[in-house]
Amino acid sequence: MTRALLLLAIACGAAAHPAPDPVARSRAELKRLFADARAAAQDLYADGDPTDRAWVAHELVALAAFDQKLRDAMSWPARANASRLDREFYISNWNALLVMYDARNVAVLRRLVAVHGWFPADAWGAEVADAAWLLAQHADSDPYLQADVLAKLEPKGESYTLLFDRVAHARGKPQRYGTQGECGPAKTWTPFPTEDPAHLDERRVALGLSAMASYVAKVREQCN
Repeated sequence: MTRALLLLAIACGAAAHPAPDPVARSRAELKRLFADARAAAQDLYADGDPTDRAWVAHELVALAAFDQKLRDAMSWPARANASRLDREFYISNWNALLVMYDARNVAVLRRLVAVHGWFPADAWGAEVADAAWLLAQHADSDPYLQADVLAKLEPKGESYTLLFDRVAHARGKPQRYGTQGECGPAKTWTPFPTEDPAHLDERRVALGLSAMASYVAKVREQCN
């Protein structure tokens, strides 16, 4: 067989037996996740009357539930014991999906805040108040909205401290309550720079939070 025919035979054989897709598992999971997101979006982002309290309450709770579903999906590589390539491919595409829907949530929240100011539990119920706070906490693309919401919150409890630290970190300032940080190897978690660390536990306990050591032990379990 001549060299040209040999090369043709090799090429035809390669075409008949393509190499396996190294990210087939993550590609299949992403296809399912994106399809679920598109289906949910048809109802979540439908036009509604922002002066209708019943619609507003339903919209906030539904958006918060969808927010958590998307964020919970980040754990798929760990749950599936995915390969490094699968994990990297999945996380890259998952993050793009999250950024897109976070932006849509910010647009809805900004519109509703413009009409109602805020959604305190004593006027809207705890479920709606918690949902609105969660959307604000994840509105990192709009730090001005986050700062506006923070000014409307009563300065106590975990919700206030989480958003306070988020806003401070976004402004390049030290956080006050040690709630924000980043995961490291082997399920470690390190808080971002914190003002007056010697009195951190005092500030946390004064607002009804646990001591920092207990908080770190809790949040590092969320690190993959």
